[in-house]
Amino acid sequence: MLNWGILGTAKIAEERLVPAMRRLRHPVRAVASRSGDRASAFARKHGIDRAHDNYEALLADSSVTAVYIPLPHVQHVPYAIRALEAGKHVLVEKPVALDAESLMALQAASEAHPDLFVMEAFMYRFHPQWRAVQAILAAGEIGPVTGINGYFTYFKEDPSNIRFQPELGAGVFWDIGAYLVDSTLRLMGQEPSRIVADRQLHPDIPMDVGLACVLTFDGGLASLHASMRSERSQRLHIMGERGQVEIMEPFNQINAQSDIHIRLKNGAGRALTYSRGNAYVDMLRAFAAAVEAGQSSAPTLADSLRTTRVLERIQQAASAPGVVEGGENGHLKTT
Repeated sequence: MLNWGILGTAKIAEERLVPAMRRLRHPVRAVASRSGDRASAFARKHGIDRAHDNYEALLADSSVTAVYIPLPHVQHVPYAIRALEAGKHVLVEKPVALDAESLMALQAASEAHPDLFVMEAFMYRFHPQWRAVQAILAAGEIGPVTGINGYFTYFKEDPSNIRFQPELGAGVFWDIGAYLVDSTLRLMGQEPSRIVADRQLHPDIPMDVGLACVLTFDGGLASLHASMRSERSQRLHIMGERGQVEIMEPFNQINAQSDIHIRLKNGAGRALTYSRGNAYVDMLRAFAAAVEAGQSSAPTLADSLRTTRVLERIQQAASAPGVVEGGENGHLKTT
């Protein structure tokens, strides 16, 4: 049984993770904030035993065996490493890191504590519709994947929101662009050999609010678009040699149900319908299984490193007039 401690009082912890922990009967033993009043209020509201007025006290709390980290992006890696050093399993919000170098430091810390499990909290991966998509592709129904078109957008204009604080790692790349890139890499099973990208800048704040990119893979292309200044929408269209799969709400299911449409070259087709469900519950269940088994099919930091590496390359391509070619050690080639 995992005994959770929550590092921070973020909205996602209150609205998503704590209810999911309760549903799975995972005790939440402690919460910490740099404000003792805020931690105490959070603890009272959610029936949590202990409220700490600093993060280090929670990490030293012997009643806590696993830590969930929903802190600002720039604090993810430092506190994930401290949690490992304190002997805790770690579930850290996405993006786990803002650059590959930092993530590799976390990997090294994880390897130094092989009895502890670390995972990035990409909840969409655990929704039943994604298991269905993976089964469809594995069965070869649509043949080899030759193309992906995806978009994820919402509109927000609130300078006080953490999403608009670049010093904390804000911006469209790491907020919602990460979903598009992570899912594309999982579907293609490889890193792109070539990237062309551009970005939209906020008119007043030094940060990216729009992203468009084309990724070239061995055997296919992906066209991705993310925006923080467009009406809320999301879609992922996967094309193969013998058919196509369209996921209507691939990342953040907000409607009562989510549909997958499968259309084949021979004229056959069908739709699969899934209730909204709770991807956070599924994620926590997979995390607990990985901790109990010592190993599992749950995503690892190696998956996170691949996504982080490609997001860095997309940023590089979007910031300069040219394309980034090559794999892990890609270089900028101006055109």
